[in-house]
Amino acid sequence: MKNKELLYTKLRKTILLVVQIIGSYLLLIVLWAVLIDGLLEDFLANAAFDIQPTLYSWFVSNKSIIFMMVIILILANLESKEKK
Repeated sequence: MKNKELLYTKLRKTILLVVQIIGSYLLLIVLWAVLIDGLLEDFLANAAFDIQPTLYSWFVSNKSIIFMMVIILILANLESKEKK
């Protein structure tokens, strides 16, 4: 009986973690599409260009890498909260 309960507990935790990962990824995609590429695109582009034009071109050319790094950081944060 204890093994079965332990299996269900592990299964529930695994499913919860997978749902959190998928939900976080979908939320980031929506936020990225709406905020970064939509509403704030001109503001962020002008701010980066005013700071340094090469910074702006670096952001534009590495947009997908930056997006993946943000996802990894958020997922690592979720994982550390799950272990506490």
